[in-house]
Amino acid sequence: MATYKQGRRSSRQTGNEVFYSPRAIVDSVFEMAGKKGVQIDIALNGQDTNFVQSFTTLDRLEGHVSVTSSTKTAFDEIAISFEGHSKTWIEKLAPTVATSSRSEAHHSFLSLTQPINQDQYPQPRMLMPGETYKFPFTFVIPPRMPPGCHHKYESDQIRDAHSELPPSFGDHNLAGNGQILLDDMAPDMAKIWYGIHAVVIRRRERDGKKLQCAEVMKKVRVIPAVEEHAPVNAEFKSKDYRLRSEKGLSKGILKGKLGRIVMEATQPRDLRQPSPSSTPESKDALVTTGTIVQLRFDPNDESAQPPKLNQLSSKLKVNTWYSTVGMKDFPVAETAYMDGNRGVYPDHVNLSSRAVQAVQWKRHDGSESQEPRRTASYASTDSNFQTPTGGMPEPSKAYRGSIFFTAEIKVPISLPKCKYFPPTFFSCLVARIYQLEIGLSLNTPGIGMSPTLEVRVPIQVSSSQRFGNEPALESPQYIDNDDPLVPRQFSSPPQIFAENYSLPSSPRQSVSQSGPALPGADRAQSQSEPPPSFDHPGNAPPGYSFFDGASHGVPVRIPSPLGISPGCG
Repeated sequence: MATYKQGRRSSRQTGNEVFYSPRAIVDSVFEMAGKKGVQIDIALNGQDTNFVQSFTTLDRLEGHVSVTSSTKTAFDEIAISFEGHSKTWIEKLAPTVATSSRSEAHHSFLSLTQPINQDQYPQPRMLMPGETYKFPFTFVIPPRMPPGCHHKYESDQIRDAHSELPPSFGDHNLAGNGQILLDDMAPDMAKIWYGIHAVVIRRRERDGKKLQCAEVMKKVRVIPAVEEHAPVNAEFKSKDYRLRSEKGLSKGILKGKLGRIVMEATQPRDLRQPSPSSTPESKDALVTTGTIVQLRFDPNDESAQPPKLNQLSSKLKVNTWYSTVGMKDFPVAETAYMDGNRGVYPDHVNLSSRAVQAVQWKRHDGSESQEPRRTASYASTDSNFQTPTGGMPEPSKAYRGSIFFTAEIKVPISLPKCKYFPPTFFSCLVARIYQLEIGLSLNTPGIGMSPTLEVRVPIQVSSSQRFGNEPALESPQYIDNDDPLVPRQFSSPPQIFAENYSLPSSPRQSVSQSGPALPGADRAQSQSEPPPSFDHPGNAPPGYSFFDGASHGVPVRIPSPLGISPGCG
């Protein structure tokens, strides 16, 4: 919550005695009496007292501020604003406890001000005991933020990402689907909140400094509409993603080599969640998508047969990044431990498990075309799954130009109901990134421990816009509207906020120009096929079981040492 600095009272000191001027004493008495006697109440139209209201992009927040006072109180103005704030902290550990310290950052990234006409104020500007004064307000949640950050950026992509509104995040009183509270898997070190802020202000006579008679903030839950972005360019060697996994197999102990198996997967379509204002039926529907895992086996000799498949499992990895300085690039694992001002909290949720012994291998000879797949673009052979454009996986290191085998496995993905998954976002101080991890175990008798392969692909979580809000983006009424009840002032937070809270610039660091490409750069546009629909677990391929967990989770503020959230398997 934004606060104002309080000035020192006028005084003069002689020896050990301090003498306050009469005007300073009046200001001091007014300040103490005003804060105790003035009460502010913020009411939203149609508010539900059982749960914090949820809003999305271009939604209107309408209501009124009620001001009452138990004593006769003079004031100068009423300030009503809709604000967005983020706060992070990092504990900087040291060999000795005495030298350990905590670094904090607080960023006020949004401030919409409600103008109040002069004829709405009482004349004179005096709050009378027993009287209630109401001031209406109307705010519209903007699709993007105004330029308000002045730290350095490595690319235009990260600058654009920082201009998008982040969702409410890290507050256990706000996380959920609008009906029940759910764990959003955010650590205590990162928090984003929105609220309507009302302040009763009086200007001090001797210097014009603003004094607060009373202030209050009413929090609201904001889940902005987030569209699916182009597939992430994950071709570079990064610890965050592994699109291809290759492993050599043997016939047994001291029996020679069997061959090499290759496993590949591509980024699926986004997991698109319904708008927070959707009907309960829409919110209860499964949020699903799907991808296809491609396998290739290159035998060591023509008589060797491909291995039998055993189990295919999938999990959703959830990474929350937080920083005490403005992030100038997209966070990646390689820089997690190189920057003392940045941290990451990993978590994961189990999704599904399937027995895949029935999957059949297809034999190919060396004369067939082996055009490698193209991971930057997608085609669809099934409306429910995304499969890579092109041919089959590239040959392994052991391929001798003769026969080989291929297979495909469809992998449905469904978000469990026991957790809340905020949309993928990148803000100045906080970011949330998702990864899909798929593991495959092989059935190889005589070897002992079953070999396993694992791929890790990017996946996005998006959020739908409220039905009927879409045309407002092009509406002239939205762009130019002189109605006094529609938000007019859309700008960066005022200077008085910057006096207390600032977003420090990142220290200068040398950045290698040969590093991995930033997400969003060199991307290809994905096709417009509809996302897959598995409206019931029974519609999934045979052998799948979904870990839905409990009906709701228990909010966990400090992560466990293993980084595994309870309640979803």
